[in-house]
Amino acid sequence: MSNSIGLRQGFLKCHKLLVQRIDPTGLMIELVTTNIISIDEKEMISKESVPSFMTDKLLTLLHRKAVFDPAVYHKFLRAMEEEETLKSAVDDVRAAAVQQASGGNGTHDYTYTSYVRDEAYSAALKAHERTIVTGLTASDILPELVSAGVVSPVENESIRDGESRDEQAKRLLNIVRLRGSKGFLGFRNALLNSESQQQLGSLLSVEAPDDKQYG
Repeated sequence: MSNSIGLRQGFLKCHKLLVQRIDPTGLMIELVTTNIISIDEKEMISKESVPSFMTDKLLTLLHRKAVFDPAVYHKFLRAMEEEETLKSAVDDVRAAAVQQASGGNGTHDYTYTSYVRDEAYSAALKAHERTIVTGLTASDILPELVSAGVVSPVENESIRDGESRDEQAKRLLNIVRLRGSKGFLGFRNALLNSESQQQLGSLLSVEAPDDKQYG
């Protein structure tokens, strides 16, 4: 069990690195074959058009499954080892796991507290997603989100290229989720600072670990 906790911390610490490195399309075939994820889960993740968004969803699913079956981390790591291009990422996860199991050095990027906080924020977004998508005018808050570093200039253009207001809102929410707590808090603050969007911001009031530190 303790080894699984170390791997959990290893995956959490390397989350951003894995989002950048993993090509989820090939890996998910192996994960389905080894019954780590279902075909329905694979199809749900595949609906994302951006590989990094797919990987982020895949890793989030991994952590949720591991709550009930910690061995999922070991199975996922073995699946990664089957991909030649992911062997260095596997080494990074293992090294981070060993570091965390031995007490770490206090400089880790993503702790379990961070994970719990991000999960609380993600749940709040999911609970109010339909209301936000139908009510949000993304262009009203994009300047503040770009200024805060939540949305990049390239992402800003991609959002504005959405064919409808709903599509623009969906694209923005995908990016907010990928940014973790920084994305959520930046998004919520931008809504609260906008006279036309304050009501949506009030929907996202949520208590989470270290909320005051990041607010």
